[in-house]
Amino acid sequence: MEASNGHGLERSREGGLARLELVKPPRNLLDPDVMAALRDAILQADSDPDVQAIVLTGGGDMFCGGLDIERIQAGADPVAFASALVELLRIFPTLASKVPMRALSTVTAMSAAQTSA
Repeated sequence: MEASNGHGLERSREGGLARLELVKPPRNLLDPDVMAALRDAILQADSDPDVQAIVLTGGGDMFCGGLDIERIQAGADPVAFASALVELLRIFPTLASKVPMRALSTVTAMSAAQTSA
């Protein structure tokens, strides 16, 4: 089952595995909408008793290029970005204390040429 919430995040479920994929090509940059969608998806998967693991990955050649700094430079509210990031990060200690090793992360490998560009 694959679903997209329109905010750069696709969700899929196979048995006890919940897969969350950032899909904002080309760099899967984070903005307040993506971070809120990701937070909600993680909490929803964590509250589902049938989910054994949550995998977070990025579509394309990159896991995540970080915050969308270009949007902030173009006039987006940096406080909204910071607030959304804090709210997203705030859930991780809660996940770890509920069910150890339940949240997993995968990162797309990058070559040295990609990281130095």
